[in-house]
Amino acid sequence: PNEGTVVGGRAMFKMQEVVYGHHGKEKLLRYDLARLIRVGGILTLAQRATIFTMSFDTVFSVVTAVVVAAFITGSISFVCWGDLTPLRDVDVDELNNLQESMSNVVPFILGLYLSLCMTRWWALRTFGVGELCDACSNIQLLMGVYFPQERHGKLRLKVRNYGLASLTLLVRAARDDSWSGDLEKKGLLTHAEVQVLALVPPYQRCMLMYAWIMRLVHEAAECD
Repeated sequence: PNEGTVVGGRAMFKMQEVVYGHHGKEKLLRYDLARLIRVGGILTLAQRATIFTMSFDTVFSVVTAVVVAAFITGSISFVCWGDLTPLRDVDVDELNNLQESMSNVVPFILGLYLSLCMTRWWALRTFGVGELCDACSNIQLLMGVYFPQERHGKLRLKVRNYGLASLTLLVRAARDDSWSGDLEKKGLLTHAEVQVLALVPPYQRCMLMYAWIMRLVHEAAECD
């Protein structure tokens, strides 16, 4: 966050509004759509939360494409020694026909691909991550009802941390990312718990969090 930003608050920029979560991580809240359309896409490439500032891979791909195009253009100019007259006699009718055929097919394929991606994302959001978020919220509600005393504060905090860790572990398992060491830095898990997770397959780590939650609740209920 920028200097002077309050965690949990909001910050306004030229084109968008962002919020800061519990750990101070910046998240996009909304765009100023009217201003984005008025200014245009090229002039807003370097703004926050664009595809060029969120991922270096996009910048690398665009730069690579430009370099390759420049290299091909330079190679043709070098071979022809600056005289492009012989290229005028090249028959490009077949290439034009291919380009027209691809222009008719590509929008249909891209539209189908985009629809499939959005369908999968929404299914993951509603039936996957959404259900897990609901489960975490319901667990916290029950913890507040059955263990409301001040002495149960650490218990409720631990259950909350396990729930948040389960969300992170589920997403990382889906992305084939087995690293979980930063959960210790965020204060969600202890070093010993991270070591235990390393012994468990990625997709079972999320479920392990709820086994630990049930164990904590069981022991807390017996102590009361």
